[in-house]
Amino acid sequence: MKLILLSGWGVDRRIWQTLTEHWPNTVVPSAVEWPGYGESPALPSPTSIAALAERMAPKLPSDAVWVGWSLGGLLATALRDHLPPPKALLLLGAGSRFCSDKEDGGVTSQELASFQRAFRRHPVATWRHFLRWEAQGEPNARRGPPPATSTVR
Repeated sequence: MKLILLSGWGVDRRIWQTLTEHWPNTVVPSAVEWPGYGESPALPSPTSIAALAERMAPKLPSDAVWVGWSLGGLLATALRDHLPPPKALLLLGAGSRFCSDKEDGGVTSQELASFQRAFRRHPVATWRHFLRWEAQGEPNARRGPPPATSTVR
């Protein structure tokens, strides 16, 4: 069985490496890069979901199971309207929407605005905080470590 692994925001395909030894022999995993991550060139900005679909089509075969983590799952869901559907789509840590002020699991517009402000001030520190939060599951992102006050290298 072909398994296409789609990472979320802020990480590239290396995020899946720790699972390598756990795949059964019947599974052929392939971690692909979104445009702008790893060695994959970015799409022109601004872009559209149709442009993303065109770029990703060769990497997302319909005879595979797509596994999308977080934003990777949301993008994979959106791409189904533009590409032949996969055998199955498995979503990990993905709600029905990325940003939502309702109780459906999305990030609130206030949280997103706060994240954007922090990212503009300290992009590397904010990115690292996001990764810690995502990996460790901080119960409340606001109670996590404060943003760094100096440049992180």
